[in-house]
Amino acid sequence: SFTTYCAGLFRTSRPCRTMINDKIIFRAFISLCFLLLVISILTLLQGHIGFFDAWSMSWNPVLSERLPRLIVLILSGASLAVAGAVMQALFCNPLASPGVLGINSGSSFLTMLVFVYGGHFSASYLIPIAGFGGCLAMLVIVYAIAKYIDGGYSRTLILVGVALATF
Repeated sequence: SFTTYCAGLFRTSRPCRTMINDKIIFRAFISLCFLLLVISILTLLQGHIGFFDAWSMSWNPVLSERLPRLIVLILSGASLAVAGAVMQALFCNPLASPGVLGINSGSSFLTMLVFVYGGHFSASYLIPIAGFGGCLAMLVIVYAIAKYIDGGYSRTLILVGVALATF
């Protein structure tokens, strides 16, 4: 087993410990990469127009639609995995998620306000902007309150985040 220390952003009194062997992690990583490759190939082969029939057409659905969609799916999944790993490392908690800080609630609240006031009819790009703005606003509010109460310890940050997420 190996020990990783929590990031210096939050003050904690103990190091994070993981009890997983490095060989198991490596085997799982290789297995998941192989599974991703197989699923990617199957995704490119599926569709109304077959994979090999598409290359004889002037418009190629594999290159125009399927491949860009596959790339976006892989990159968005990887970014969500990295975000989850960062949350777990910052809080030294394997169960940490964005709901711990109330980030989901802030995003949902501001997106709901855009829908209620009809902003999505005039400009559809306001929906993702409202979601990101709500996340950022909630994160700033949670951090400011936790910093005011206890100096920004991770325990206080979690409690303030959970408390604000219930509203």
